[in-house]
Amino acid sequence: MNISGLDTITAELINRSIHDLAGPANRIRALAQLLGKQLDECDEDSRKLLGYISDSAADVGIVAEGLKKYLQICTRPLQRQLLDLALPLESAISNLAEEIAVLGGRVTHCPLPVVEGDGYLMSWVFQELITNALHFGARIDSHIHISTGRTGSGDEFVSVADNGPGIESEMAARIFRPFDKLAGDGAGMGDRKSVG
Repeated sequence: MNISGLDTITAELINRSIHDLAGPANRIRALAQLLGKQLDECDEDSRKLLGYISDSAADVGIVAEGLKKYLQICTRPLQRQLLDLALPLESAISNLAEEIAVLGGRVTHCPLPVVEGDGYLMSWVFQELITNALHFGARIDSHIHISTGRTGSGDEFVSVADNGPGIESEMAARIFRPFDKLAGDGAGMGDRKSVG
């Protein structure tokens, strides 16, 4: 069983779209850089336009990478096992150590439970949530805290909180729709709401 139940036609469409986006985006960026090097005497406005072209091509590349990761995650077989959630969290923190240090962030957590889940996916989810908190939370002295709790029906949940400005309540539903995001680049948070 995979996460999303993507059918083979949809998976192939996404795969072809990734290729169709990434190739031209890389060529546009490279051509803009070459043109900028050849036009030593172009004016400041022309240089800015070339920069915008290069940045836009890079943004398309980021979307293509987001699609690629989304496809990998959605078509990967689930590997459920008993899992101490502290392990994938520590893996995510380790993967992001340099970025956390550069941005002056700090990540703390309460004791985490053992659950049935997929360690790879949980590490990936933690990494994505921490990355978003770093980029869209407090810009100085970012503090991210991971905790757990139980719903009224007894199901466990994990909460990731930061000391940033937060989001408006009417935007909350949007952040978990694939490719719907409030800011920035990438695939959005749609595949992170319930995994593993």
